Amino acid sequence: MIKVKERRLYPRFDVILPARMWVAGEPLDGNVFDISMGGLQMGCDHASVVKAVPTAGQIVTPGLDLQVKVSFQIPGESQELNTICRIAACRRVSDNEYRVGLEIVEFATESESHLYEAYIQQRIDDVA
Repeated sequence: MIKVKERRLYPRFDVILPARMWVAGEPLDGNVFDISMGGLQMGCDHASVVKAVPTAGQIVTPGLDLQVKVSFQIPGESQELNTICRIAACRRVSDNEYRVGLEIVEFATESESHLYEAYIQQRIDDVA
């Protein structure tokens, strides 16, 4: 058996959080299914994902700088988090469902960044 080296820098945590991805000013609704310190994975239907990822269902070309705004709320917080993310991957999981891997580039504010980091750190502490 061949071992595959884990390339991620941070552990992922499963969640289900309503989210909105903004593409060319148009809101596309979906859910965040996992998060880490460096990114998140969002689920979208086919109509939404083809607006965000022109090559939906194919490997996203390395170096292709597709960026979107993503907004979501972490449990127990009233503040919505607004991020700019780079689309790192896109894969089809069923006839009308895709998972979009998003690398967090920046948060709208420093306080949002701290709130997100605190939430992730709490998840890490819960596992340890």
